Amino acid sequence: MSTTIIYFFSAINVLLALMMVSYNWKINKNVIFLATFFVLFALESSMASTFNFGGNLTFYTFLFVISPVFFLKAPLLYFFVRGIVNDRFYLKKSDILHFIPFFLHLLANMPFLLMSYDQQQQIAANIMQNLDYYRELRFSLYPLTWNNAGRAVQLFAYIVACFVLMRRVRFKLHRLKGQLKYQYKYTTLRMRVILILVLLIATMSIILNYMFRLKLDHTELIHTMYVIIYVMVYVYFFIPLFVILSPKLLYGLPHLETSHFSATQFGQESDEPEEKLESNIKKQHFPTEYYNDLATKILNYIETDKPYLNPDFQIKDICAHLLVPQHHVHYCLNEILHTDFHELRTEKRITHAKTIMKRVKNPVKPEDAGIESGFLTNKSFSIAFRKYTGMTPEQWLNAQENIKD
Repeated sequence: MSTTIIYFFSAINVLLALMMVSYNWKINKNVIFLATFFVLFALESSMASTFNFGGNLTFYTFLFVISPVFFLKAPLLYFFVRGIVNDRFYLKKSDILHFIPFFLHLLANMPFLLMSYDQQQQIAANIMQNLDYYRELRFSLYPLTWNNAGRAVQLFAYIVACFVLMRRVRFKLHRLKGQLKYQYKYTTLRMRVILILVLLIATMSIILNYMFRLKLDHTELIHTMYVIIYVMVYVYFFIPLFVILSPKLLYGLPHLETSHFSATQFGQESDEPEEKLESNIKKQHFPTEYYNDLATKILNYIETDKPYLNPDFQIKDICAHLLVPQHHVHYCLNEILHTDFHELRTEKRITHAKTIMKRVKNPVKPEDAGIESGFLTNKSFSIAFRKYTGMTPEQWLNAQENIKD
């Protein structure tokens, strides 16, 4: 029953992670790191549950084979926090250092990976049936139990590193006002909650590994170990649910430097020391002014170039024209202009359709106005027009003629 519950929780977490990527990767690609972290955490939890409470042998063998990838979950969480704090989605050449534990475990696990499937399954069965067999099992220079402890310590260390990263935000907060300050407080608070919960899991995992090493699972303390495992599972399940319920978290922390917005610089990391970066930041426009200015540029672009007349007009076209990240555009539309892209696009198309239908010279017929205003079909135009005006295009046009009379 215990394994079934944890399998269920893990499946839900994988589903939530996929939903997170599906709906948000265009807004902020850093969500890819977080979602992958949740998937790996779900698989690792399933592996631990099968080991402690029993379960499907074939599934456990598969998890044992892919276990080296579990060393990637801590760096992935760090990359997510770093991307949010720096307001960019990127990887550096030096990030290869974060993958060293993964490569080491992969090499250490290589003898097992080169075995036949029957041999792998037999070893997995022995592990599930005999804890002492697992304590002494080694494929290379060290026992496999070191890997469990190593992953727990690694996660703990990376969470501490994430908190250090979050300190960069402090010097910005006292210079912010209004909605931008709210966004910073909203994001940093929720990121700290996530990190504290993961830190709790890492701490409990270290305790469990220590108890396992001392063979306390053969005493009455085994019930304490099971309680710790259950607490870990429920905490772990709450984390992705918390992220789903905090959608504004994915707006990130809008960067205070306006000089990095060039499209050629999105994937680059500055080599300047932090003190010099802070000095440069102070020379930039006040951040609230930047986002207000960006909102004005968005409206001017839409009014002047009328990109909404193109049926294929998407938010990425605004980003390409203004050379800004997509989540900045989302932030301006939602938090400054109090609308969203689809609503704004539809409103502009409806307004344009009204203009060309009632103009004196060469008026456009209602059945043609939708296509000329950027709608793919007249049906979609009629539905949208009725939603915004409460009338069909024909009824609206007749009402305008009656007003003239």
